[in-house]
Amino acid sequence: MSGPLLDEFKLRKVEVDLWFGVLRSQEARATGRRKSNAAEAKFKLLKAGTFLVLYNLTEATVRICVDALWDRIKEQGIPVVDLKPEVRELWVGSRFRQAGDAFSASGKKYRDEAIAILRDVIGSKPAEARFRTLSGGGNLDQFAVLEICRSHCLRFRPPLRSRAGADLATIRDRRVQLAHGLMTFDEVGAGYTTSELEQLKSRTVAYLESFVRQFERHVSREGFKL
Repeated sequence: MSGPLLDEFKLRKVEVDLWFGVLRSQEARATGRRKSNAAEAKFKLLKAGTFLVLYNLTEATVRICVDALWDRIKEQGIPVVDLKPEVRELWVGSRFRQAGDAFSASGKKYRDEAIAILRDVIGSKPAEARFRTLSGGGNLDQFAVLEICRSHCLRFRPPLRSRAGADLATIRDRRVQLAHGLMTFDEVGAGYTTSELEQLKSRTVAYLESFVRQFERHVSREGFKL
């Protein structure tokens, strides 16, 4: 059965499929009878860009799931005292982050926020949190995803065919190397065949789809509550 989170994931997956369609078309130009240096260079650029596309899918997928859980808490008016300890800790952390960072916020501001937190807890005010950045945001791999699941009280079991999400570390590493200029698009693209990238995509999509299905079920069952 498909829910709104899975529907959103499938829409984003369409973008990935379109990217691979362009990649295969460019491969035909780069390896055909009329191949040229320009066509081959564009092909390697597109292959490298695949890692950016897959990382975008990964972080967007995790974000929409986390947001959905906190939206559920807000919509249902669930007070902090009814949340499991791990989720309470996330809520407290988000409140202090809103108060300011450790370098700019004053002691008084933290004290005032602590008092406000106590008032909200005592008054059974519904918990509300919004995370501007995910834990591990920009550097998400399978271990960061598992930690996000743990902190939201979900025991995620990835499918065997996904290799437990090991490809997420490769995607993250190539994304970081490209974003920070540690490798060129030409260098990254030269290291992979289209077939290898399609296999990587297939395993990653399987991992993320399973994550979405399990997270969506977790939210609907309110597994984050005591």
